Amino acid sequence: EGETWSAPWSTLPASLYGVRNVMSVSLMRMQSGEIGLFYIVKAAPERSRIMLSLSGDEGQTWTRHIECTAPERPGYYVLNNSRAERTGKGRILLPLWNAAGTISCVYSDDDGKSWRQSEVYKPKDADGKSFTCQEPGVIELKDGRIYLYARTDRGCQWQAFSRDGGETWEDFGPSPIDGP
Repeated sequence: EGETWSAPWSTLPASLYGVRNVMSVSLMRMQSGEIGLFYIVKAAPERSRIMLSLSGDEGQTWTRHIECTAPERPGYYVLNNSRAERTGKGRILLPLWNAAGTISCVYSDDDGKSWRQSEVYKPKDADGKSFTCQEPGVIELKDGRIYLYARTDRGCQWQAFSRDGGETWEDFGPSPIDGP
């Protein structure tokens, strides 16, 4: 009941990638039955990759390390903890933000074997001034649209909606949800 714990162990040592930091995990049961572990590999202050590793033995070992972010679009991407989502149609969505102040998703329709990036959005206020949105999340609404929310410094969460499973976004702007 949480009073005692096993000894800690390293699931994916940073040395696997020759870097110093592996962070921000999300877990998902894959359609294959394996456990999917999504995480960030921080390679440099301005470069990170979002990775997926799979376990067929309930987390004892991890194999098939798949990059979810596109190598041709290098940058510092962040997938916050526990933000990987699967839609009712089976699409996996990973909502990302990056150091350039943009919001997007990477998505997979084949249980994580391959990935594509959605439309990239750079938020602007009513005066056309860019600002940073951070820590986006997504959820599938009952009508099938995808709702994206993100933290800002504008006094409220910002939101967007997707009618095509997270490939493109519309109505990106202030939400009725207050924020710090």
